[in-house]
Amino acid sequence: MKKIYTILIVLLACNMLFAQQQAPKGSDKIIIKNDKSASDNFISVKLILAEKGIEIASQDKDIYQLKTGVAPVTKYGAGAYYVVFCKDNSIRLTGMFNTGFQLNMLVKDTDPLIQIVNRGMKGSLFNEAWKAMNELAATLGGDISYTGGIDDMVKIKPDPKKNDVY
Repeated sequence: MKKIYTILIVLLACNMLFAQQQAPKGSDKIIIKNDKSASDNFISVKLILAEKGIEIASQDKDIYQLKTGVAPVTKYGAGAYYVVFCKDNSIRLTGMFNTGFQLNMLVKDTDPLIQIVNRGMKGSLFNEAWKAMNELAATLGGDISYTGGIDDMVKIKPDPKKNDVY
């Protein structure tokens, strides 16, 4: 009986120690904290993007910001564009994705870019784009945290002086 309790306690302890932080629903930014300078972060991000085969569309060396070209998200043609902002001791990662669908009626209409946010059902384009951005953040190394979720949203209160009826 003691062995069973010991095994259960060890399993619970391992589960708590190795559990990954889940991103809150609605998160749109990933912050990677490390102990590197902004220029070191900038160089390491460029190297990792090159290793992953992600093209750098533009870069600003003065403010240490990168914008990538299209990185494939799904096998169905959806692609993502990432914006990476490097600072001392942190890297901020955001992104936009498109669905890859085109409408060819009389005019060729491409789909608009949609901000990558942690929402949607498992297997949806929103979820796949978030997973791809989260995997990129994991390869950058460091402690990962998420911002922009429901907790960060600003609630606007109506002005009590106005008697507008909605």
